[in-house]
Amino acid sequence: MKILLINHYALPPSQPGGTRHYSLAKALMARGHEPTLVASGFDHVTRADRLDPGEPLRRSLHSGVPFLWLRTPGYRGNAGAARFWNMLAFARAVERRRAIDPADPRTIHQTRVSFKRFRYMVESLSPDLTGLSKRQLRTLAYYQRKMGIIQDLEVLGTCVARFIRENPEAEAPLRPFVAHLRRRRTLAQRSFLKTADRLFDFWPPAHLMAPGHTASVNRT
Repeated sequence: MKILLINHYALPPSQPGGTRHYSLAKALMARGHEPTLVASGFDHVTRADRLDPGEPLRRSLHSGVPFLWLRTPGYRGNAGAARFWNMLAFARAVERRRAIDPADPRTIHQTRVSFKRFRYMVESLSPDLTGLSKRQLRTLAYYQRKMGIIQDLEVLGTCVARFIRENPEAEAPLRPFVAHLRRRRTLAQRSFLKTADRLFDFWPPAHLMAPGHTASVNRT
């Protein structure tokens, strides 16, 4: 089956950023499908355009995964407003983190959604403004990915439960798999919660702080 995976910020694994759709494409290819990743031709990390002037789109292969880069407007100027919106996005992510209830996976997903908006905004800004290196951007991506794994397992578990309700005869054969999913989700959630408070250290970066001033975020 030919499948289009559309993600404005999708990137190959050689670059820091949204690689979840790349991984999904690889998994689909392993199952015989023909996915193509559609993404913005403007690199929101380097702020460089992948396309030549007048070129509306470009196709390329990355480790066997086809990418279709489309021309989109680049980000220019207005750094002060961009920083303001970035701070608001981070504040929202912090608010969601404080509201996490380990008994309710939805609160982790809500934190992930807010953090993703913050992270993508950071990646859209010039490194000269944020001061964040590629390694630090990968750290943000890894933090988000840990929450994404929990959500993926939650969605998969919900789908399996629905299938069993519609096909009761499948309950016994799928029982070991359901137990495996629950263990995986428990371990993934435990792993994330151990490092969840790292969020408070992500922003603002040290170079934006006034000399002698230490950033402090109320964690309670």
